[in-house]
Amino acid sequence: MKVGIIGIGAISTMHIAALCELGEEIVALCDILPERCRLAAEKYGIAPKIYENDVPVFTREDFFRDNESVYIQ
Repeated sequence: MKVGIIGIGAISTMHIAALCELGEEIVALCDILPERCRLAAEKYGIAPKIYENDVPVFTREDFFRDNESVYIQ
């Protein structure tokens, strides 16, 4: 499953760790402070697209295809 996470804080980093352990693909991170996304991506060795607001995430039709899902923090 491909996952997007909106809101990168203390709880979401635990979710990222668990999702990585489960082998899920994190394709997008979104936070009003993009540096949080970059730090989380670096920490967990992932390469998601990074967004400052959730509008592009929710308006990208391809993001919701093929059993992809969005996790909202």
